[in-house]
Amino acid sequence: MSTRSSIPFPASVSSFEVPQRGLCQQGVVPAVLGGDRKMPSSISDLDGLGPGFAVQMKKVGIRTTEKLLETAKSLKGRLMLAEKTDISQEDLLRVANMIDRMRIKGVGQDYAALLEAAGVSTIKELRYRNPGRLAELMAKANMERKLVRVLPSEQTVGRWIDHAKTLPVKISY
Repeated sequence: MSTRSSIPFPASVSSFEVPQRGLCQQGVVPAVLGGDRKMPSSISDLDGLGPGFAVQMKKVGIRTTEKLLETAKSLKGRLMLAEKTDISQEDLLRVANMIDRMRIKGVGQDYAALLEAAGVSTIKELRYRNPGRLAELMAKANMERKLVRVLPSEQTVGRWIDHAKTLPVKISY
């Protein structure tokens, strides 16, 4: 009789600061271990953006990640937000791209930051990546920056790529 269970091991992921960009902290179980990886719906639930980011977004009526993505998806929207919030258009685009990557099933803030560190800024870019090569790049980026505790497998990365192919493009440049 086997002592192994089919129930995923309930490990938790410690919070990590992203040394250069500061966009990643997630204290939940990775999807590869059975955790739920839904995109945070509240702007204030996004970690590492600084205390003023959520306040500035709330001042212009944006309280959810979905609303931010919808507003910042176009250059016109990002310019309008930059003008009203004093947050640079480039920073708004980076946050919008992170939220966009989090639409992929199994990708939370930590994996979205890891994808960016491996050179994948957009869902459109992810569609054309080789799973094996991308998994290698992610492992290398994680060794340098310590973004996640559990690296996604090549199979998981392949599923992300397949899912990215089914998602509509949201952000225009």
